Amino acid sequence: MLSIQMKNSYFESHKQLLKVFILQRRDHGLFSITIDNWTAINQNAYLGITIHWINKHWELQSKYLKIAPLKAKHDGVYIAKVLLYNLRSFGIEDYIFRYKTIY
Repeated sequence: MLSIQMKNSYFESHKQLLKVFILQRRDHGLFSITIDNWTAINQNAYLGITIHWINKHWELQSKYLKIAPLKAKHDGVYIAKVLLYNLRSFGIEDYIFRYKTIY
């Protein structure tokens, strides 16, 4: 039961983000992203992607876009592929102004 609620919550958040992104693109807005990768205590690796933008009221907005599992050696090429795949899933790969990695 809990997993169904979590999936529904995730899909609802995903739909809300898509609506925001569509409006931001319509207004010729751009996004910035930050990424961070880490290995959990169970040795599973992840890439966290956070997206930032300024809304029409000039307020900074930030949302977690995705926490993506990393399944291969996480060098720069692989991380770029995972990042691009996730940006494409939201249709925003061409609207990124700047990105920053966190070390």
